[in-house]
Amino acid sequence: MEFRHERIDDAPPNTEHMICLTTDLTGNDRDDVIVGARAGGPSLYWYENPGWECHEMATVPGLEAGGTLGDVSGNGRLDIIAGEPLGHHTAYWFEQPEDPREPWDVHEITNDYHKYHDQAFADVDDDGEPEVLLLSQYSEVICYYALPDDPRDRWPRSNRTIIDAGRGDVEGIQILDLDRDGRTELVLGRNIYHRVDEHGEEWTVERVASGWEDERVRVKVEDIDEDGEYEIILAECELPALGARHDIYHDGRLGICRPPDWDPEVLRDELHCPHSLQLADFSGNGHTDIYVAESDYGGHDNPRHFILENQGDGSFEHHLIAEGVGTHQAQVADVTGNGRPDIVGKNDTDPAHVDAWINQS
Repeated sequence: MEFRHERIDDAPPNTEHMICLTTDLTGNDRDDVIVGARAGGPSLYWYENPGWECHEMATVPGLEAGGTLGDVSGNGRLDIIAGEPLGHHTAYWFEQPEDPREPWDVHEITNDYHKYHDQAFADVDDDGEPEVLLLSQYSEVICYYALPDDPRDRWPRSNRTIIDAGRGDVEGIQILDLDRDGRTELVLGRNIYHRVDEHGEEWTVERVASGWEDERVRVKVEDIDEDGEYEIILAECELPALGARHDIYHDGRLGICRPPDWDPEVLRDELHCPHSLQLADFSGNGHTDIYVAESDYGGHDNPRHFILENQGDGSFEHHLIAEGVGTHQAQVADVTGNGRPDIVGKNDTDPAHVDAWINQS
């Protein structure tokens, strides 16, 4: 399995990159790359594919990791939802203009909470309409908002539903009918939230990977072994760099959790801050593979990128596809327009850079 590294930008407009999103903003059937930063200066900008010309989008005090795309305005164009980092309290949506190269209008969702890590735009309560789901790590609140009649005004608190409170450090979101019972579940970090009532105001929580200590994970859901049931794939994304604050002193693990007990099968246990976890058929063999990559956070001098090639029988062949360039929140994208899944990402350290890894398998 072979990937070619391409530097998109070695001198971006900002540093401390937290957000990486991909979508085709220009309609040329090639994914563009959106980057969001926590430091001062331009907070959102995007790189136009091909050529990687950088377009500044909006400036706010800073943006935390996460971000998601969704048509908040209802005009058929994808907008961006993101929230502020530690020390700030606002969650926003950024409205895509008719020409995405022009500045994007900034609209406030709420300023009630503190540090928003990860968001989603999906039908949370099965009412046929999308909602905005927010995770506030420092306020320890998980909530969602129904879209107001005019989303450009401040979103009323009456549109908000609290799912859980007092559960801090949660990150990672997947929204789907996990148990195939016709009702949507929320996989939030190492927690599965099951809706009890009709309107999404009462939820029960089921824990995943109970033997793991850290709430901070990347999470994906897929029937990875093709047995008809979904599995939850987790990567301990902040270990070992930030583990000491919780008395955790080991490297990050990558694991698969299977129902009904959701106990993890560890696939790798020596990863440094694997803050990039994605699923795609990178090999073209018809099975979903796992991509996991290390950050250079904490001074890691040789970050590695792995693809675990799915053999279709529950086993994986491990490929080291790149090393020496750290990445954070990397995404799968079709950079070349040839239909093969490539990878794009950025680091969250200084000096900043934005990168692509082109699939040449």
